[in-house]
Amino acid sequence: MKRVSGQIVILLWLIHLAAARTLWELEENVRKNRTLRDISCKAGTYPHEGICCLKCPAGTYVKEHCTETLKEGSCEACDYDTYTEHENGLSQCLSCTKCPPDQKPTKVCTRISDTECQCKEGSFCLPHHACEVCKKCSKCKEGEFEKKQCTPSSNTICEKREAVNTTAIVVVVVILLLFLLGGAIAFWKTLPHKLRDALRRKNTHQRNLETNVQVVENRPVTKEPIHRALKQLVTEHTPSIPRLIPLNGDESLRKSFDLFEEVDVLFHKRFFRHLGLTDNDIRGVENNCSDDKMYALLRIWMEREGMKASINNLIDALLFLDQRFSAENIIEKAVESSLYKYEGA
Repeated sequence: MKRVSGQIVILLWLIHLAAARTLWELEENVRKNRTLRDISCKAGTYPHEGICCLKCPAGTYVKEHCTETLKEGSCEACDYDTYTEHENGLSQCLSCTKCPPDQKPTKVCTRISDTECQCKEGSFCLPHHACEVCKKCSKCKEGEFEKKQCTPSSNTICEKREAVNTTAIVVVVVILLLFLLGGAIAFWKTLPHKLRDALRRKNTHQRNLETNVQVVENRPVTKEPIHRALKQLVTEHTPSIPRLIPLNGDESLRKSFDLFEEVDVLFHKRFFRHLGLTDNDIRGVENNCSDDKMYALLRIWMEREGMKASINNLIDALLFLDQRFSAENIIEKAVESSLYKYEGA
């Protein structure tokens, strides 16, 4: 019995020693952790096992920590699809963000910056909010107008239309017309009689010039405005435009289309109408062709004319529109580019 009691006492004593050692180890660990936590490292460093290590630059992470204070450990560049935006003491890079299905990336992820996403067209997400799901843009109701369009970061802004008093507008317009009419009558009455008679005679004389038979260089021009007769006279006394012969057949004509880009845009429609193209042809090219509209329309004209298509026809159209300067420039460039030669040369 005494032997058993002694063994029990020894066993209890051993248990007490083990418990005391475990308690001491726990206190030691707590002290060490408190020491590590209380380390104050300056900017550009981070604490590790009681010392301050220099941080790794953006785009890298800490592969191995330093062993001496204020020293840099081993830094490793971030792998594909990972990043670190600032200098750091991280043991691995951060994973790049993946845009949700209702968003699109506006900036791809790099080693030093994360992916940037925004809502797709027709949806929005307010800034400074966790954008988990993009909201559909609102549409203005009947009786409202769209003051501001929807953007990826803001919803549509609508305002109510103000009621328009149609009757009041009509009354104001009528009053203005009557006022203008009265002013014109009053002004006419204040003109001296001689001045009014002179204006009447001038208008009558102008009508006679445009409708009666006029003579330009002793040639009769019947029922034609005088400016047309003068235009005919100038044309007859202007040196003729040389005709061109292609050096490479249809290829010369196609390559010469670029030369017609200098034609004044104000004459484009009149130019192609004169060549036989319709307004539908012209509108179709203007709506469906982002550039080279002149080239596209000339191709249509060439396909319709077939064997009759000639650069001389295009030059004649420019002359008809009083674009002689452009016509002469195009002829000169066509010969200089070895696309054509002068007839008879």
